Amino acid sequence: MLSSDYMYLSSSRVDIWTPLILPLLIAYWGIYTASAAAPK
Repeated sequence: MLSSDYMYLSSSRVDIWTPLILPLLIAYWGIYTASAAAPK
């Protein structure tokens, strides 16, 4: 019962955080590639 509750909480937490973190990762990757491709 505790494990099922934990799985439910962790899955709901992932559903909440994924749409928030994904754009940040994409933006960070875009900035990193842009800075790496930019002439020094």
